[in-house]
Amino acid sequence: MYFKKYLLALATLQFLLAAALYGQETTEYENLKVLSPDTTREELGMAMLQNLQGLGLPRRQREGCLYCHVGSMDLPVGEWDFASDDKATKAKARVMMQMVKDINTSHIASLDGRIDDDFQVTCYTCHAGRTDPRPLATVIRETWATEGVGAATGKYRELRERYFGAGAYDFRPAILSGLANGVAGAGAWDDALVLATLNESANPESLTASRARFTLQLNRQIEERDVSQALQYFVRERANERPGVVDLSVLDGLGWGIYRQERIEEALQIFRSNVDLYPDEYIPNESLGDALWFSDDLAGGIAVFEIWVAAHPENDMGRRRLLNMQEEIRLNRE
Repeated sequence: MYFKKYLLALATLQFLLAAALYGQETTEYENLKVLSPDTTREELGMAMLQNLQGLGLPRRQREGCLYCHVGSMDLPVGEWDFASDDKATKAKARVMMQMVKDINTSHIASLDGRIDDDFQVTCYTCHAGRTDPRPLATVIRETWATEGVGAATGKYRELRERYFGAGAYDFRPAILSGLANGVAGAGAWDDALVLATLNESANPESLTASRARFTLQLNRQIEERDVSQALQYFVRERANERPGVVDLSVLDGLGWGIYRQERIEEALQIFRSNVDLYPDEYIPNESLGDALWFSDDLAGGIAVFEIWVAAHPENDMGRRRLLNMQEEIRLNRE
């Protein structure tokens, strides 16, 4: 309701400007295909103003109108050819306007129990003040794929400088972290680390960004078949990094990651190191015991849980896990 009132107030304040976009006294417009043929000047001005706002196009001097309409800033607006269909953006705009119309009249209007009966979808709903409605990760990844990591980092900085705080893009650290992981998955480790480092520098207080960069560096060493080096790096950084960045869950996740790749011995090496570093924490012990059990080292798995339960008799999870494993062995023997 507030947004609708805001649009109405802004449209009223700028009505003369919006109407002047077409510089006509008559309400008989040429080549209307989505809007009704009997659209009034006020209705047309409102529709065009919403388009400008939704896509973040400049209203000053009617420059934004040239995104879809044929004309030139060097010509009087009365000489612009508003009826022309020469620009592809105008054809796209028609499709989008029809889509919005259909959503509002055929879909949203039919919903029961709506929070706000007056709410309607507009261009702003998806575009949020930008011409390219794609999410941030998609834009940056496409730039990386076509122009390289330098262009991708430049694009990120450009969009962040222009749109941060405007709600147009999701600049939370997890977005760029996920993108960096995807790039690493494509084998471009150097580029992935550049993106992860950019994320950390853009979000210096974020544990998510720091943790993602740290984990990515460990993953790279493990992918290069150097688990021992990765573990040494973990131990060194454990003394330097903030709590929440370097902790037991990092090694636990890495261990199960390479376990699923059937690199069993390397995974067990990581799990054992995690137990050595965090002997009084349940998760490292559980992961080591389960990994041994899943690898058909039944006795080794049970031994881990027996040691844990003996040292932590109050821990219900460890005791239940041990009993389940013992019962499974008993049933297999019968």
